[in-house]
Amino acid sequence: MLAGSDKNRKTFIAPLILFTSLGYISASQYIKFDSNNPEDLINHADGEKKRITGYVDSLPRVYDDGSSFIMNVEKIEANSNTQKIKGQIQVSLDGTSIPPSPGNRISFISTIGKIRSFKNPGCYDYARHMLFEGIKTRCSVKAGSIGFLEPEKRSAMIMADRFRLKAGKAMDNAIPDDSAVVKALITGDTSGISSKLRYAFNRTGAGHLIAISGLNIGIIAAVSFFTARYFLSFWPFILKKGILIRCASFAAIFPVIFYGLISGLEPSALRAVIMASVILSAGVFSRESDILNSIAASAFMILAVMPGSLFSISFILSYMAVLFLILSAPVSEMIRQKFSNSGKSGKIISWTLLSLTVSVFATLGTAPFVMHYFGNFSPVGILANLILVPLFGAVAVAPGLLAVLFLPFSESAFIFLIKIAALPVRIGTVIIEYLAEFKYSSFQTIFPDIFEVFLLYAILLSGLVVLNNRIKKTPTTDFKNRAIIHIFVLSCFLMLIDAGICIKQRFFNKDLYISILDVGHGNSALAELPGGKTMLIDGGGFQGKGGLDTGKDIITPFLKRKKILNIDYMVLTHPDTDHIKGLLHIAENFSPEEFWKGPDKSDSPDYIRLMEILKENGTKIIELTDSDENRSINDVKIEFLNPSKNNGEDQKRESTNDESLVLKLNFKDKAFLFTGDISEKAEVKMTKSYPEKLQANLILMPHHGSNGSGSVVFLDNVKPEAALISAGRKGLPGKELLQRLKQRNISTWRTDLNGCITVGMGSNGYSIKAFTDVQK
Repeated sequence: MLAGSDKNRKTFIAPLILFTSLGYISASQYIKFDSNNPEDLINHADGEKKRITGYVDSLPRVYDDGSSFIMNVEKIEANSNTQKIKGQIQVSLDGTSIPPSPGNRISFISTIGKIRSFKNPGCYDYARHMLFEGIKTRCSVKAGSIGFLEPEKRSAMIMADRFRLKAGKAMDNAIPDDSAVVKALITGDTSGISSKLRYAFNRTGAGHLIAISGLNIGIIAAVSFFTARYFLSFWPFILKKGILIRCASFAAIFPVIFYGLISGLEPSALRAVIMASVILSAGVFSRESDILNSIAASAFMILAVMPGSLFSISFILSYMAVLFLILSAPVSEMIRQKFSNSGKSGKIISWTLLSLTVSVFATLGTAPFVMHYFGNFSPVGILANLILVPLFGAVAVAPGLLAVLFLPFSESAFIFLIKIAALPVRIGTVIIEYLAEFKYSSFQTIFPDIFEVFLLYAILLSGLVVLNNRIKKTPTTDFKNRAIIHIFVLSCFLMLIDAGICIKQRFFNKDLYISILDVGHGNSALAELPGGKTMLIDGGGFQGKGGLDTGKDIITPFLKRKKILNIDYMVLTHPDTDHIKGLLHIAENFSPEEFWKGPDKSDSPDYIRLMEILKENGTKIIELTDSDENRSINDVKIEFLNPSKNNGEDQKRESTNDESLVLKLNFKDKAFLFTGDISEKAEVKMTKSYPEKLQANLILMPHHGSNGSGSVVFLDNVKPEAALISAGRKGLPGKELLQRLKQRNISTWRTDLNGCITVGMGSNGYSIKAFTDVQK
């Protein structure tokens, strides 16, 4: 990316060595781990209750059923012993009470746990993300059980956070209907945005507008620069000295820094501030033409200070967007020249086409990584950003920042300015909600892997260079031009080969693959049947987990990494939260053809909503019992072993767990038994009813491996060779159950230890592979 003379390249070696050294020193704090250091908070993540004392170090994130914040721990107390601690912990506050403010010194009793990621192929590594934020541990505390201590912590950043909190409350009072989006734009607080509105932003490709990132900071930098240049142009001294650009660039740095402070200097905002400040500094030192060098230098600085940014989505998207905008310069210049002498109408056409060019190239530049991380593409985003970027970024943010600046001095000025900022936000929100209603405003896509992302960028970049060369009328006989054309053709050819391989693996496989996903405490399994048919059995689910949706955040990435965009058969074993909740998102977005369930019904909101979604989408709903005929799907025989048809609706059922739909998948003389959450009572009943049908090579253990399931009589009838357990809660699987499995030499695989467990069944028997190769 760096460009310049040989001399410039030589002079860059010293800074490169410096930045590399800084990066190594900065990164060492993340990879260094002293297991014997009692002051390291992670060494106290032992599941025992402790009194934790420290101060709040972040603005709280508020959810429907609770909140969370970062706490700087000062000490912990256990068994009359006090240990000084250095480290941060993520605190989840259960309940809807007002969370503590930044700087509050607090104390409470809780258990410290390690932050963990869900270990599934394609899932976002949340633990690594938090590690690069310097946070390794977490805890939960109930509302009302926090004690407040004196003195409170005082620091520049905490005071800035408190000012952000004050500004947010002032916005809530002045513009209650629009404050959620305005706060997101100005202070970076997105907690007030409803899930419905957030979905509309993401669906229209405008989600980046409510996250303080490179785009927001870039707009502030641009607006500040051109405003400063306009007013400074009236100063004869500056014009005489020829330093207009230098002074305007210097003046624009301060609003950028101010905006970064107001937005809390979150990592994404800090990266954007560094990037904009370095580019503006190039203007201060009269190096306007070195845009690529400036961008490269900002990237080196960011990675030196925050090496974890290399894995940050916002960092990657910001720089890819900027790179494509720079490479689109010849297209923009061609448009300017074509309409340079066309009068006012030509200027309007030119401005429109230039804005459209910026939106198109920014969208294309980020599209491969957007698909890689989020699995969607929003064609309407080109139009939406054309309208919304100037509307939100310039028209709304500028008066919003001025309003915050006036807040400490004049409440009336604040209210006046913030209402001006709210007007374009209201208009933009209406546009977003309108565009989001279009059926094809957004397309679900697979998650391309890194190789496929590389090929997509090779095609886009080489194609863009070829286009630029045609605009510049570079001869096709030129060696570099021919090389770029060859790269473009080769990349397209490799992409076609990759697509062919994916289609063969997806739709022409001859084996049965069953994956037990790591969804924490819950159940979810994907069966990939021969010929490409898919079956999802349960969807996991949490209560009170700060907005975590297992269907959206765990199962969807897993499916899209496997190039699966629709589910043929969706199965619910029983309607407990840890089985049903994740199915709601899947039902809405993966168009299941059939939905299988037992006759058991529920009045829970999740069950009612799921039934509504399925009926709206025209999904065929089938209720099954042990009396239903076997199904055969592409050589996979499916038997239904529970619940019993004799349990009529007029009879009292003691447990919905025992009404779980039990399925047995038979393929190539091998069998896999899915048992839901049945207890020993249902196990004994099934054993008496049809002992000859229960035998299976593999079993997903009932009720997450609790001691009350997997009874001796049941195991002796099933005779499994391998037992798979989906668990994620303390005390599960039970020690007694594990002992029963060990006594029978049954190999045991657990999602809490192994992560996702995949079983392949074919002509040569079966094989088991786990995300993490740990076996107990």
